[in-house]
Amino acid sequence: MTGTPDLTDLIAVRRKPTRQAAERHFWAFEDTLAERTEAFADEALAGTNARRYSIDSLDVVERLFLERITSPSDLEDPATTTFFFDVFRYLGETILRTSGGHWEWEELWETDAQGAGLPFIRVNSSESFDTGGTLNIYTTLLGAAGTRTGTYFRELATAVLESFGGTGPIELTSGWRAMALPDPTHANPTLRTFLSEQTAELAALETTYPEIAPLDNTHESLDRIEQWLLHRYPDTQSLTADVENLDLVRVARAIAATFVALGGGRIYVVDPEQMKPVRASTPKDAYPYVQRVSEHGLAGYPHHTWTYLRTSVKVKAPGSPLPPRSGKNLRHELELYAAEDIEN
Repeated sequence: MTGTPDLTDLIAVRRKPTRQAAERHFWAFEDTLAERTEAFADEALAGTNARRYSIDSLDVVERLFLERITSPSDLEDPATTTFFFDVFRYLGETILRTSGGHWEWEELWETDAQGAGLPFIRVNSSESFDTGGTLNIYTTLLGAAGTRTGTYFRELATAVLESFGGTGPIELTSGWRAMALPDPTHANPTLRTFLSEQTAELAALETTYPEIAPLDNTHESLDRIEQWLLHRYPDTQSLTADVENLDLVRVARAIAATFVALGGGRIYVVDPEQMKPVRASTPKDAYPYVQRVSEHGLAGYPHHTWTYLRTSVKVKAPGSPLPPRSGKNLRHELELYAAEDIEN
């Protein structure tokens, strides 16, 4: 597996990056998180009986980690650094899929602690939205390498679960606690409004940009949307500068609707009131998430449509099977979304 250059560069220099660089590292991390973590799980757990993202599977992963990481100098090898971040992702995702929560970056960056600038996880509590506490995955990996008990990951994940509880009546992965409800609209007025306005917002987009029409939830409509994006945004910087554009939010709405129509699942948006105890609202909160849900009530990874927009227009695509700006990225992302194995 190839590494993520932004992340490997960050750990190689071992110093706090600028805010802009840290945000760039985080988006690179999120762009490849689901695909990279699944690929690592396939390799690490092959030939074992461990269920992926289970607490039991952490024993297998930690054993591999301790075999590979024996001293700080090991991280000077790019392949070992790539492996380090594969374990980083897998450990974080396992805790999130067990106790709920999501990845962040900014709060840790504002400190001078080890790993400042790297992603960390915020775990849910049973009482309220995303208030259980934060966990620095970087220092956790350093602790495991230092103590070499072989049970460090398991003990940590178990302690988090015992402290903050499980994910809710619907088992969610690294998603929002409100999505653990059978009907998230009951707990999220912003989502109710978003869904009630969906038809009118998509009609307005078709009227303004007839070249996109019809928005009929087909693969071909994704192609038209992607060409619209490529024509307007030469890179991710120009896309980010336009984040408050209502038409861009409408495009994200159309992507979400198509993914759910063709791949199943549901749409979710962040409620600013729920987020107040955690962080200030940002313009990206207007962009919906999509999340698959199995017939047995298991919920998959919440995919942010803003990430899909960035993937479509970015100039460099390390680790992607598709060339950048190919016009085929949305179809590829839909295939990955629809094929996600929620049950295992």
